Amino acid sequence: MLMMLMCISSILAADVKVTMNTTSTTMTLADKATGAVVEIGEPASRVYSFTAPAGTYVLTAYATNGTTVNGTIEINVEDGAANEFSCLCHQLWLDC
Repeated sequence: MLMMLMCISSILAADVKVTMNTTSTTMTLADKATGAVVEIGEPASRVYSFTAPAGTYVLTAYATNGTTVNGTIEINVEDGAANEFSCLCHQLWLDC
């Protein structure tokens, strides 16, 4: 039974690839409905490759210091689709 559940969960998981940029080099991902954090591993040259069940997620992008939040965005992961995303984050400094 456990093996069957493991097979079903791997079938229902979609491949996801997220490319970060030089402004926001790291990220976290959480399920929008539950807030559960998704295990995404470490990036290879600012590219995260992982699997996740189909659904809506909140991606949080972090600055190069690893703590400053540059922004969040919702992404939709779909079964059987090319789930590739790129974060193009820019900063604007205003001197008021």
